[in-house]
Amino acid sequence: MIELIRHSFSAHADQALLLEWLGHFENPKMQVYVIHGEPNVSESFASLVTARFGFETHVPAIGEVIALSPGRAETVRAEPTGPEAEQLLSRLAQKTNALQGLLAASPPKIRDDLWARVEADLARAEARLDAVMKEAGRVRSDD
Repeated sequence: MIELIRHSFSAHADQALLLEWLGHFENPKMQVYVIHGEPNVSESFASLVTARFGFETHVPAIGEVIALSPGRAETVRAEPTGPEAEQLLSRLAQKTNALQGLLAASPPKIRDDLWARVEADLARAEARLDAVMKEAGRVRSDD
């Protein structure tokens, strides 16, 4: 007689399941790479993993390559694309000025609602920039 046991697996797990899974590892030299999620959420999760288990964690930057080999992982940083970033920052500054003019001319109720949405979006963008700046600081100190 054969007993068939089926397991259903998902490629995604919530924070609690990931922490439970990580809790089974006992290697104090374990390295955890958080490679999926918004930068600020990934940084928070990485900090939680380090605090709870003592594992070294890393949230790779976009374009960063991590070369894995038995017992060692090596991070290879991607070259930044300066001119594209400068153009984007310039466009953001122009749009910021235009937005301020549009909001100033809007009725108070609309202006308040739009400002609240813009502030929330800007707070998320600032958190992402903080994560990039933190990573850039690590890169500079590693050189």
